[in-house]
Amino acid sequence: MQTDFLLKILKKSKENNLNTCIDTCGYAPQKTFKLLIPYTDLFFFDLKILNDKKHKKYTGVSNKIILENLKLLDKLNKNVIIRIPIIPTINDSNEDIYDFINFINKLENIKKTELLAYHSIANNKYKRYNKNNKLLDISEPSEKRMEEIKSIFKHNIK
Repeated sequence: MQTDFLLKILKKSKENNLNTCIDTCGYAPQKTFKLLIPYTDLFFFDLKILNDKKHKKYTGVSNKIILENLKLLDKLNKNVIIRIPIIPTINDSNEDIYDFINFINKLENIKKTELLAYHSIANNKYKRYNKNNKLLDISEPSEKRMEEIKSIFKHNIK
């Protein structure tokens, strides 16, 4: 939605020898991504749900574009840190965790994966903008469950 502005900022930053980073969910046309890639040093790339049906249910859109953009960044050997928000009852089952691991293990150049505990800080934003928050009744994951998931990743990610 803000491609022109973002592209100008990235170019100006590079002209001034500044490092650049984009924090993204990856939901953008690939032609847009291709415009930004040459001017971006690091991508924080959020992966929320790999199951496309569940992704549509909770985000309202397919994840096909998102996954293709991540594969493009990987193919181009871009500096990418994948960030996975762990959301209880939505993407924290062992099946979901192994789906993430299997997908990431197929990528060749991912530098790091970070697991982020879901938090409800956005609830006020939803209220302010009169938007429906599908996660209103979701609790934060327990420390124990986060440690279990971290251990599964540690022992299975390549």
